Amino acid sequence: MTFDVIAGKAVATVIPQSRFIKVINRVKVGKKHLWSLATTPGDSEITLTGWIKGPAPSPYSVAVSNPSAVYGRVLAGRIIDAGVGITGQIRRDDAAIPASLKPVCTIKTPLAVAMKRANKRSLNMAAECLLLRAGDGSWPGSARIMADTLAKTFGLQADQLAVADGGGLSRGNRVTAAAMTKLLAQLATYPDARILLNSLSVAGVDGTLRKRLRGEKYKSRVIAKTGRIQGVSCLSGYVLDDQGRVAVAFSILINRLPGRAKQSAKVLQDNICRALVDSL
Repeated sequence: MTFDVIAGKAVATVIPQSRFIKVINRVKVGKKHLWSLATTPGDSEITLTGWIKGPAPSPYSVAVSNPSAVYGRVLAGRIIDAGVGITGQIRRDDAAIPASLKPVCTIKTPLAVAMKRANKRSLNMAAECLLLRAGDGSWPGSARIMADTLAKTFGLQADQLAVADGGGLSRGNRVTAAAMTKLLAQLATYPDARILLNSLSVAGVDGTLRKRLRGEKYKSRVIAKTGRIQGVSCLSGYVLDDQGRVAVAFSILINRLPGRAKQSAKVLQDNICRALVDSL
């Protein structure tokens, strides 16, 4: 989803586009950037409402209610665009797939790519998929497997954490700063730790930290994952030495923030990170 402003009006572009997906754009240009999206059950119609302050060319990732239906609508549109006629309607069939059918293609997303989407872009849906793929496919079962793994493999105590989902949006998730720091410190010693390190936002450069710690001394010296829900602001990751090597693991978890204190929490987190860089 991207937005542009043409002749004073907000223009929305849904990606991927399809002649079988109708977009009703009621977004207006205003003094705030606050918009929402609603879809019909089969995702044949998307309605956008709210306001944007100006053009937003960087794509917003939005979860769809029926991924298979969206795929079918996009595929049907592209088949027609390629000059192949189709008849009938687009529908989802939940019946078991006959064993005689063979897949047309298979797409596998490398773990490193999925982790970058989850961590650098803070894409909750990617994090949820990672949890489910690593677990048993269900949220309760995958959460139990994750908690057991953290306890058995990394030595985290049961009273230090609670797992409810993979994206971090549930208030049922609990972890102490000490446990998170211990986990990060251990992960940094793994032979393939670079996959995790490369997935994190780089301060002053990219991801959710691109506008933070941009001073010359601190830029690129902190790689971390942000986390936020109402009343909570978190930053966990690593401070690097002047050679780009992991020097310090840290976790700053701030709870019970009053409504307008989000920026103050970020300032505190950034000041702590500056102090850690200075200490090196």
